[in-house]
Amino acid sequence: MLEAGQVDTALAEVVRLPDHSVADKWIVAARRYIAGRGALDLIETAALLDPATSQGGPWPAPIKPQATAGNPAASSPAKGPAVMPVRPEVAKAVH
Repeated sequence: MLEAGQVDTALAEVVRLPDHSVADKWIVAARRYIAGRGALDLIETAALLDPATSQGGPWPAPIKPQATAGNPAASSPAKGPAVMPVRPEVAKAVH
């Protein structure tokens, strides 16, 4: 099953085994893998449903936070991964 990419089917079988507690680490990893695949499917669906990306159009510019006295770090560049904006109609379509 794993060779065919059927992790969810293999997971269901392992969980049904009488002493599946010895495979707890594998079960956690399999569930994490399945969740990751689901997230990738969601991203792919959003990309396919968004007319701007499917037609090669530009993405909207990201909104930069305004610097304030209480938040001077807002004027400095953000550290960490970039966040891709999603249009509201796309978010509704995939949820």
